[in-house]
Amino acid sequence: MTQQQLAVHLNLSASQLSNIERGVKEPRPELLEKMAATLNIPREELFLVSEKAKKHSLF
Repeated sequence: MTQQQLAVHLNLSASQLSNIERGVKEPRPELLEKMAATLNIPREELFLVSEKAKKHSLF
């Protein structure tokens, strides 16, 4: 699923979703639930992905 497709499913703009992904904005708990359901993954997996990305960040 592309970022644009996920944004449409979540009723967000691609830039809003990008801000959430980059940690600029914090999503509401309901949005996290909807995001996990849309991606068919446990909600906790969203946080694991985020932690892995931080560990591999150049900054």
